[in-house]
Amino acid sequence: MISDSYIGKVCPALSLVILSLLLLAGNAADAAELPAEVGGVVTVAGTPLQSGWLALFRADQSCAPDTRGVNRVPDAVAKLNGEGRFRVELSPGLFFIGAVLDSGLAYGGTFSASDRFYLAADGEAGGIRYAVGPGEKIDFGTIAISATDRSGDDGQLFTVQGLISTERGEPVPGAMVMAKRAFDDLKPRFVSRPVDSSGKYLLKLTPGEYLLVARMNGTSFGRPRAGELFGVYGETREVGLQGNFRNVYGREAMVVGEAGAHFVNKDIVMFTIPDPEKIKELRQQAK
Repeated sequence: MISDSYIGKVCPALSLVILSLLLLAGNAADAAELPAEVGGVVTVAGTPLQSGWLALFRADQSCAPDTRGVNRVPDAVAKLNGEGRFRVELSPGLFFIGAVLDSGLAYGGTFSASDRFYLAADGEAGGIRYAVGPGEKIDFGTIAISATDRSGDDGQLFTVQGLISTERGEPVPGAMVMAKRAFDDLKPRFVSRPVDSSGKYLLKLTPGEYLLVARMNGTSFGRPRAGELFGVYGETREVGLQGNFRNVYGREAMVVGEAGAHFVNKDIVMFTIPDPEKIKELRQQAK
């Protein structure tokens, strides 16, 4: 049996060792989360890109972006200066890097149909992956892009299409569909182009499960507001007084797809988010 006196002598030293290990583990965890600072210069045909945006996409979470319809939302963006240079803070990981030659970021944090987006590919399948470590300060040097640096493999994606309409069955021009992993995610993974007068949308997604949310162009982020048109795939009844949807946390609202799958008629009905204060006022007036 170990005596109390022995424990009294050993425990302080043992506690110190354990505390030191915990501190080291905590410091290691903190270090792993330290943002990195990266920079470089973007060139086209050997000439620095004098205007435009740099866009960075996490390579460990989804596919490389592709102008053929894979409309990923960037994980980070940076404005290029007059010499094509950029500097931005990133969380550690692997990233695809691309650039928008025109206006950029026109809606939903993505790019408009008229923008020219190119990916740093250098002949590699899926694009070059740039490694970023915790707390690092990295200068990637020259990142060359060209009109041929477009990547992506449609065979590795699945397609979802449908109609966006009001509860009266009328199409909603200007609406767009966001694919999110969960309703409470602040940022979607993919965004469709704003639909035309037909109300038809199309999304190409990497395999997995997604919640599809319809919003109007220009209101892509944040919680829906009173008076806003808002829709969730799987909802066919008017939302509650607080703007709450019923199926957003249920499996029936998710669209699950594998590579090569093609889903049609994934229609979304948009409802006007009620204003609780106005409803309360009308009820009081009716008494």
